[in-house]
Amino acid sequence: MTGTPDHLTDDAGAVLAESIDERIFFIRSKRWVAYPKALEILGHLNALLKHPRTTRMPSLAVYGDSGMGKSMLVEKFKDDYVLSAREKPHGPQAKLLVVELAGRPE
Repeated sequence: MTGTPDHLTDDAGAVLAESIDERIFFIRSKRWVAYPKALEILGHLNALLKHPRTTRMPSLAVYGDSGMGKSMLVEKFKDDYVLSAREKPHGPQAKLLVVELAGRPE
């Protein structure tokens, strides 16, 4: 195949030249899909992270049916936070604690 098809991302186009095993690994790998509601929630989470410390800090509860992407959303936020902290090692530091609850509360 010559050239990268226009409809593919740069990463997807680059993997076309790899071995079949590499392409299968790429296809099976986790993907982040930036759908509108997820971007809205990420915006809220980023705003919460930048909120000045107060006695009663604001919070956000994200709920939904199983398999809707809540855990992936939190993982994306955590990964973005780690990357931004590496880019600005001498900038203001905030601690990030990620907690996930399994099952229904009793």
